[in-house]
Amino acid sequence: AEYKAGRKGMPEELHQQLQPLKDILAAMGLTLVELPGYEADDRILEDISELPKMELSLFKVMAEYQVPVTINNIKAMKTLTDKPEDIFENVEDDEITSLLDDREELLSAYDRLAINAKENLTAQMYSEVTTLDISSMKMISTGMNIVSHMAKRNNYYIPCNEGNEKVIINLKIVEGNEESGKFQISFENEKYGKVSIEGKISLTTINVQMLSDSVEGI
Repeated sequence: AEYKAGRKGMPEELHQQLQPLKDILAAMGLTLVELPGYEADDRILEDISELPKMELSLFKVMAEYQVPVTINNIKAMKTLTDKPEDIFENVEDDEITSLLDDREELLSAYDRLAINAKENLTAQMYSEVTTLDISSMKMISTGMNIVSHMAKRNNYYIPCNEGNEKVIINLKIVEGNEESGKFQISFENEKYGKVSIEGKISLTTINVQMLSDSVEGI
């Protein structure tokens, strides 16, 4: 990195202390990740440089659902907004769609997916992986935690297959206030483009509005 161009090498006295420190951390059961030519502060700098590009709406959603504002959460939330299929790349659609009529089982399924993603990340850290692999797995793990958290607040991400394309449907349901009965469904795919459906259900009526990038989507 350019900001390190004039930095001197590590003092030998410090280098000699690294192995004992690694032994102590390993004895404590902490995961150590080492990759040649990779330093953690390089990655942190890359992450921070992306923050000014994030939309204000992203932070509003995080505040609404009480998602802690950390770099990892911001990046995962951005992926959920722009390309949610990346978070669900290892999830079969029937893991969620088969449980849509049972909310408790559905929430349990989201929790299991979050746990599986975290366990996979931990397991892969002990194998030969690249920086990109770790970054991708960390994104999936963080994203699944957010998905599980938001599902408990009636905001669901539902993976489905449209031909050979994985499509993630976002379903938001409002309950318990003057806007109870309102819902919003949104998704995006190659055939229909961006589709947004908003409506409200009452005891006697249902009102729905639909917007789509494509005529085929309406």
